[in-house]
Parts: sequence; C-alpha cells; structure tokens
Amino acid sequence: MENDLAKFSLYIWNGYELPKLCTIPNISVIKKVQSGSEGNYFFAINVAGDLLVWGEDSRGELGLGNIKSVKEPTRIDIQDPVSDIECKYRQVCVITELITDSDNQLYNDLYIWGYCPNNNNNQVESKPIKVDFSHLGNGRVRIKSVDLGNGFIAALCRINQDTRLCTWGKGNRGQLGHGDLKDQTIPKIVTSFPGHSNVCRISCGQDFMAVTTETCEVFVWGNNVNEVGGRMIHNSSEYIQVPVKIDLNDIVSIRCGSSWIVALA
Repeated sequence: MENDLAKFSLYIWNGYELPKLCTIPNISVIKKVQSGSEGNYFFAINVAGDLLVWGEDSRGELGLGNIKSVKEPTRIDIQDPVSDIECKYRQVCVITELITDSDNQLYNDLYIWGYCPNNNNNQVESKPIKVDFSHLGNGRVRIKSVDLGNGFIAALCRINQDTRLCTWGKGNRGQLGHGDLKDQTIPKIVTSFPGHSNVCRISCGQDFMAVTTETCEVFVWGNNVNEVGGRMIHNSSEYIQVPVKIDLNDIVSIRCGSSWIVALA
C-alpha cells in the first residue's frame, strides 16, 4: 500500500490560481490531507502518524504554539500517532491511533486547538490540548468519529462497551442536545434519544446537528431556523433542545453544511 501511495503527488489551488505542486521534503508517504473550511491552512497525515501543517494562522489553527503563518509543512508535536483529523470554523480536532490498555481494551485520545470550546471562555488555544474524558466510564474511551460546529464539538465514543454521543461547547441554540441552552465545558453524553437508538453517524452544522442510527433513522436538533427562514422541522420551536426524529427512513449517510442537510437513502 505504501508503494502505491508513494505514486501520488499533492496539489493545492483555489479559484484564482492553477494547481500547484506542494513539496513535502524528508517526510514519509502521505495518507490523508485536510484543509480548513475558513482560511488558507492545510494538514497532512503520513503513514507514520505524523501530523504536518502549513498556511495562514489567525486563531491558533496551525497548533504550533503561536499565531504565525508558515509556508513549509511543519510537524505538530502530538504524543501519539494521528489517525484522523477534522477542521471547521477555525477549530481543529485530531484522533490518535488505537492503543491497547492493561485490560486488553482499545482506546485512543482526542486533541483540540484553535477556537477552542474546551475552556470557560472559548479562547484560542495555539497548541494541541488533550480532551479529558476521565469523568465518563472508566476514563478510557474509544473515539470513533468527531465533527465540529461553530464553537461546539460532537464525538461518537465507545464507553464501557456502549457507543455514546458526547457534545460540548456552545449550547445557546440547543445544538448540544442536552435539553437546555447552556454551554458545556467538558464532554457530556446526549441521553435524550427516544427508546434505544444507537447513533452510528454524526454531522454538525453551524449551530445544529443531525445523526443517523443503526436502524437508519434520522434525528436533528439545534437551531431550527436558518438565515432565510427555512426550518429543519416545521411547526417546531426556534431552538430544538433534544434530538427529534424526522420522517425519513432507510438513511445510510448524512451530512450537514452551515445551514443545510443532505441525506442518502
């Protein structure tokens, strides 16, 4: 696989430029790339799990400990190899590769930086900080996937043999799904799903969320009215504070934009 990956080259361009080859010297084969949804900053993960970053930095998005732009791909210092990355709304999350603990259970870690909802003031964090899940289960969680809204985070986690959705950050429009409009500084399990709905896919909009379950149902919550007056759920309140099932079935994939949702059946 590495030999196949080595045949690929990395190009970057925008609407005003032609594709330009990006040179990453003295670095092993790249397996994944990602770019910020706002601003010109980029990430690459190599097969060794190193995370490389370059581009513009205005709110600590690059994670290098300062607010300075860099032109050349630079390695971010994270303790464990990185397996996945998500970056939206000038926030960055990375999931590390799985590790086996002394009880032969798999776990990994989640690091965040940029415009960071992991503190009381939503301040900028210019270096990666590890998210503390010690208050959940036995403190060891397996992060399966993560997504970012504007000032909030959603993580699908394996906790004590169960899959649970945790959210934290801004809650002023019900986007956390905890039944109120309060902010949350640490990960909190969303407990208000009807019945025994097991979430399998998650997606965050700017200030709302949508998820699918193992039975291919769809639940949404958060800001119910977009900037042009459209609603996720008609005849419902402006802010939906707990997950609400919508009338769609057999949905296998879902994705939120800043103010829209697309679902595949």
